[in-house]
Amino acid sequence: MEKTIQMMMLTVSLSEDLLQQEEQLEEAYKQIPLLSIEYINWENISVPERLTYRIQEWNKINAGIDIQTGALPKWTSVEAFQQLEAIQKYNENHAPLPQILEYARQLEKKIKERIVLETDQIKVINPTFLVPIPGNKWRQILDCRQVNANTNLIKFKIEGLEFIKQILEKLDFATTLDLENAFHHIKVSSDLLPYF
Repeated sequence: MEKTIQMMMLTVSLSEDLLQQEEQLEEAYKQIPLLSIEYINWENISVPERLTYRIQEWNKINAGIDIQTGALPKWTSVEAFQQLEAIQKYNENHAPLPQILEYARQLEKKIKERIVLETDQIKVINPTFLVPIPGNKWRQILDCRQVNANTNLIKFKIEGLEFIKQILEKLDFATTLDLENAFHHIKVSSDLLPYF
């Protein structure tokens, strides 16, 4: 009986130690900025401005200046720039009425969120159109192939995935992220706006 009591006390002691270790580990995970939960009301913040909210994170991958100033025109050559301005085609697309209504709804939403700005200083007309996506939905596409062909590509590396791999342990749970409404809109500098 005495041995049984000692074993029970040892079991209770070990259980308490394990519980303390789990609590300490949980507290340590809360200290990691990537895993901390913070409530932000995004409704009153325009989509391009949402990217600047955590500018210190962008600075870690040397992309902070690009996010703050917006996309700048980095033309491949003066000749390419002049050719781009010489191309002024406007093709009116015809579509079924439901698609036209969806296009108008999406455009109105983007104007409200300050993703699309109304301007009369357009130098290049880039067509927009809808493409079907799963779930009987439509995605609006801005065709900037002409502008893209005449600008230099800017690259930066995001290394966050390696950090996640390092902190994952056996039996951890994972979540997949739906990036459909992710922050894919960036600020564009006033010098480049007339080309979009």
